[in-house]
Amino acid sequence: MRQFSKYGIFFLALTCSSAAFADFMQSNFYGFYVGVQPGYADLNYTKSWLTDQTGFTSVSSVDKNGFAGRVIFGFDFNRYFAAEASYIYLPDVKFNHINNTKTNKSFRQQGADLAAKLTLPFGKWAGMYGRGGMAWFHRSDIKGSFYGVTANTKLDNEKFTPLLGGGFRVNFNENFSMDLAYTRYFKSGDLPATNFYGIGFMYKFI
Repeated sequence: MRQFSKYGIFFLALTCSSAAFADFMQSNFYGFYVGVQPGYADLNYTKSWLTDQTGFTSVSSVDKNGFAGRVIFGFDFNRYFAAEASYIYLPDVKFNHINNTKTNKSFRQQGADLAAKLTLPFGKWAGMYGRGGMAWFHRSDIKGSFYGVTANTKLDNEKFTPLLGGGFRVNFNENFSMDLAYTRYFKSGDLPATNFYGIGFMYKFI
């Protein structure tokens, strides 16, 4: 009798778990999504970042912010947890009037990130979320000849850095949603921190 009770409890638990999993699979919270998140980024480069390097003596100003964006690929496991990867487009960084000349030099920095995303839903149609993970960035060198002096940054142009972010999401229906987001990509060695602010538009495949 006791052995039958054990099997009965096991069978009941298995049945409930299967039903819950089936309901979970059919839920509109489960599935792949894609999106774009245009916005604005500040890359926090300073004049001293360049003049501290050999061959560069002065810079009049730095253009370090502007249009940015993310192309997002994600998967919602349920209404609370998702995994997300994205390509990150950032504005060019430009150093103006290098070494007291009229020469301006710029470089492109771009990358990708991978993060876990936790959401606190407010009913079915809205929610706040936080995300954390790692990002990879690539940037090009700055090089040139100024009054016969050749200069080249020759820096480590590939960096991994942690990220933290958050946002507020509104679901228009089961497929379409929109969010307001902020992400902080932290400083890593000679890579300054980056602040990204975006408005996202997502489509979920159900």
